Amino acid sequence: NAAALPVLRMGLLASIATTLTPGLYDFVEHQLRVPELILSAGLATDHQSALNARQTDIAVTSELMLISDDYDTYPILEEPFFLVLPENYEGPEDDIHAISARLSLVRFGALTPVGRRTDQHLQRCRLNLPRAIEADRSSMVVAGVVTGKCFAILTPSLLIDGMAEGMPLRIAALPFSGFKRGIQVVSRKDDLGDIPAQVADKCADILRKHFTMRFPDIADQITYHAGTNLNH
Repeated sequence: NAAALPVLRMGLLASIATTLTPGLYDFVEHQLRVPELILSAGLATDHQSALNARQTDIAVTSELMLISDDYDTYPILEEPFFLVLPENYEGPEDDIHAISARLSLVRFGALTPVGRRTDQHLQRCRLNLPRAIEADRSSMVVAGVVTGKCFAILTPSLLIDGMAEGMPLRIAALPFSGFKRGIQVVSRKDDLGDIPAQVADKCADILRKHFTMRFPDIADQITYHAGTNLNH
């Protein structure tokens, strides 16, 4: 029962924390009527540890969480990875080898979940791309592309944190086999009633509006799944 909760502790993916916070604050205060909301931003691995240690009640996180019978999982969305190029790049967009001959890959470090996912996919595609910069925040990855010397492989939720309006960037389809990332709400099983499902629906609503506004050309390629529980 939300009315009986004195505080709700929520972990958010760092890349969407700023986007989600105003709407979630309003939702928790006015809809759930929980007096205090404690938010923390981090990676999926941070959320796993915090849930296990009972330091967090709900995590809005990526699909790399270890799913078990101890947790309920509510998918929010699934989003493709895209090629992010400098706006002034004049080479071909449909040949990754031609791109990497002109630009270096700026990427997430291998210690981050999304960095590992990207590395694994590139290995599956047998692509060994020259690298210039590794970072652990999307804003730093995007900054590498803004230099005009690098390209990146990012999803809309990773882009939204790092991309300010007017940045000289171009988003294109990947010129090799694509892959996707899921975002979901995870909570300890049966701890919070229907609150996690409501949070998943709210997150989907907030993100859909922001993606439609910020990335109108690719927003229709994101699939929303709120309203279902993967563990039931």
